[in-house]
Amino acid sequence: AGAAPRLVVAEGVDHVDNVGSIIRSAACLGWSGLVLDHACADPLLRKTIRFSMGRVFELEWGVTRNLHEDLDRLRRSGVTVVALELASNAVPLPTVRCPGPVAVVVGSEAHGVSRATLERCDVVAAIPVAERDVGCDPRDAEARSLNVGVAAGIALYPLSPLGTADAGAPI
Repeated sequence: AGAAPRLVVAEGVDHVDNVGSIIRSAACLGWSGLVLDHACADPLLRKTIRFSMGRVFELEWGVTRNLHEDLDRLRRSGVTVVALELASNAVPLPTVRCPGPVAVVVGSEAHGVSRATLERCDVVAAIPVAERDVGCDPRDAEARSLNVGVAAGIALYPLSPLGTADAGAPI
């Protein structure tokens, strides 16, 4: 309907509940579609369908044959590719502005977004978490990280048609 396309890209997300959660968040927040790599859980498994609340049948989705080629193609076509990852070069998600087409890349539960994929992204963003999480060693990034399904839902809102990113204002 004239809005800039917005895609969620999942790399190696192999837990069906997380794939279902990502699908549900993307559909509810008005995202255009989902691209899965070959290592992701099948979105048509019964448990994935249940976690997506059936939204898998409403959201455009597909499995890429070559994730890196497709990310390069997206960038050449003017899509801003944002990786969601805990990394030393990550900027806080609230500072990311994407007034045009955007693709948000989320990675596997165990390893995150691969280095080869990060190299193909325009921006690496992280969701700020509490400095002092009770019971967690602040140096342990894994203990302070969010579940990929939860992180995707948090990140998709401000970059969605419902968020403020289209207005060009800080999120």
